[in-house]
Amino acid sequence: MSIFIHHGPATLKIQSTDQPAFASSPAVIEKAMKDLIAFRQPDSPLLTLNIEDTLSRLATRFRWIEAAGGIIKDKAGKILLIHRRGHWDLPKGKIDEGETPQVAAVREIQEETGLSQLIELEACSPTYHIYPMQEHWFLKKTHWFQYEMRTDQPLLLQTEEDITDARWMDTDEIRLVWMEIYPSLKPLLEKIIG
Repeated sequence: MSIFIHHGPATLKIQSTDQPAFASSPAVIEKAMKDLIAFRQPDSPLLTLNIEDTLSRLATRFRWIEAAGGIIKDKAGKILLIHRRGHWDLPKGKIDEGETPQVAAVREIQEETGLSQLIELEACSPTYHIYPMQEHWFLKKTHWFQYEMRTDQPLLLQTEEDITDARWMDTDEIRLVWMEIYPSLKPLLEKIIG
């Protein structure tokens, strides 16, 4: 099992191992985190006996945020991408207190796009990324779910969230805007579009 933490173009891979002798030392972990924060690609994956424990230790350096969102396909199999802050993105947002990730994902999709009546197909792997904001560093875990829309619905974009456009895109169209998609979303989309 592996997870990936993204910061812009840099990605830190944390991979499980059952060999204690191969587990990354605290010094290696510290260097990898410094590289990631500086947008530098870490030299090698972090190897750990327990990914969740390592993630919990890393999270103590950041303010932790959990979010949820969705990959939505229409009847033709096209995926909805939204344009926000100069990048193509997927609808998502922070999980409110008392919400499950599934409930938050549906709420955020409806708030950001106006879409409802979604059919949940499956949960996808979460994504992780770090970012600075107002003198603090954040580590965000985003839970993802794949949905299908079987009815035509108009898009009602949430402009106060800086959403300026939304498009249903097939694989070829997604490839055309690939460089404008947030790097943390690319592995997730790769699994969906192949």
